[in-house]
Amino acid sequence: MKIEDMVAAVQKKLGIKVDGNPGPTTWGAIYKAIVGGGAPVAVVPNAIAYVDPRGEKNIATLLPQVQPMARELVHEMLAQFRARIGSGKTIFA
Repeated sequence: MKIEDMVAAVQKKLGIKVDGNPGPTTWGAIYKAIVGGGAPVAVVPNAIAYVDPRGEKNIATLLPQVQPMARELVHEMLAQFRARIGSGKTIFA
């Protein structure tokens, strides 16, 4: 079984969006399921690999604790439609 299939199965069981990518949302849901209570904000370096170089350059200017959330936002946007981050604005492709 591929890792993406395993992640997708865990996401389905947790009742969160199933995409096979273990980003901050998935880790937060795992934390909540195992530890209980509200999950802390996850700081996962390079959590999302779907950010183009220009977008990553812009994300790198954000506070370190915000960067994983920005990557997750890009990941969620890409799940809905093609988009990229440019000059601090969302540019639809």
